[in-house]
Amino acid sequence: GSNVVFSGTASGGDIDVTLEGIGVGIITLAGDTSADVALGLADAINADSTLAGMGMGASSLGSRLIANGQISDVSINDPTIAVPEPNVFWQLLIGAGLLRVLSSRKAASG
Repeated sequence: GSNVVFSGTASGGDIDVTLEGIGVGIITLAGDTSADVALGLADAINADSTLAGMGMGASSLGSRLIANGQISDVSINDPTIAVPEPNVFWQLLIGAGLLRVLSSRKAASG
């Protein structure tokens, strides 16, 4: 699974996420909180019949959108909503890659 944390208060626009290759989006309204955004996206994911057929689902915890599949893209078209922390997937990927590089360097020098 993966998760995305949103921050800010919407001024109006739209936000799309891609979960397991399927795009789902919501329209944001001025005054929507980051928690409203996370909940709206979770509801949109859960209402998508294609994702449901794939066994995918989502929930929200405060301003965090939590999906049981891979969120590969987040597109924000609302100037006052942001994603302040990187997707956990990328942190793990970068961390694993760095660990591999350091291990191979240590092996080569020893």
